[in-house]
Amino acid sequence: MNLPNFLTILRFFLALLFLYLMFLGQGQWVAAAFSVFLLASLTDYWDGRLARSRNQVTYFGKLMDPIADKTLTACAFGSFYFLRLLPGFLVLLVIGRDLIVTWHRLALLQSGQEPLVSRESGKHKTFLQMVYICFVLCYLIFKNTSFWNAVWDPFVFQVIYWGMLAILLLTLWSGLRIFKARLPALKAMAGLGFLGTLPWPGAWGSLAGIILCWFLPAQHLLLATILVSFFAIFLCKPVVATSGIYDPQWFILDEVCGMTLSVLWVPKTVGLYLVGYALFRFFDVLKPWPIYKLEKNTGDEGIVWDDLAAGAVTALILFIYLRVTAGAAG
Repeated sequence: MNLPNFLTILRFFLALLFLYLMFLGQGQWVAAAFSVFLLASLTDYWDGRLARSRNQVTYFGKLMDPIADKTLTACAFGSFYFLRLLPGFLVLLVIGRDLIVTWHRLALLQSGQEPLVSRESGKHKTFLQMVYICFVLCYLIFKNTSFWNAVWDPFVFQVIYWGMLAILLLTLWSGLRIFKARLPALKAMAGLGFLGTLPWPGAWGSLAGIILCWFLPAQHLLLATILVSFFAIFLCKPVVATSGIYDPQWFILDEVCGMTLSVLWVPKTVGLYLVGYALFRFFDVLKPWPIYKLEKNTGDEGIVWDDLAAGAVTALILFIYLRVTAGAAG
């Protein structure tokens, strides 16, 4: 085993040690975890540099180096979630994207192809993730010292939250650049795995949206709707260009967007969610004016815009119904 590959393997063990130290508590343990994270980040820099300078670039290194990076950052983001610094859905989206990329790398390995080489955008993404993680760790260290003033906490929480959102958008964008010309991967993302292959895929996509809204905390629903819609719109052009089909049946991420918008401001009751589901499916399938017009006049992105329009109409009807019934009860 050469030195670059040894450093890559070492990073896996350092990631687990980092996670262990983070769960021991705060104070000195977080400082120790920070030191381990910095050491692991340095191995990420040196394994690639040494491999290139010594002409020791190997198949193993090209495959495992990015997986080791993702393991390290996933351990950090997971620990931040359990420390209640980040909402779970942001962490799950980032880790989920990395799992999809890792699955694709292993699939290439199994088929005997060259492993996927990290793009510059992926390297920039990893670097910014590590900078962000260092910032959060510094906050955890300083907040338990006499230097720290508790009145600064709300501002830092906002920086952590919106910083993670920026990390998520960059992560999704870099992942889409990897997969934009690979139809099976696009199907997996736009079709929500196997759901897009089932009979009546639109109905299953709408159900996935309902489930997302039911289990996601209310304060995160609007952000989740925006993020899913952004990602779905971003997928439209690669899907149409790669499949040669406008709005293929397996593209059901648009139904998730429309369904979440439909019940965004509705109280979480089974009855209202069922009514919202039925209304959304009605408008999505029949596409009355102006929904049909919007789909035809917005290019490839019309795949998503018509569902968002159907969701907006459904949300308006539910809003009027709730206001009328509230007035009658009053």
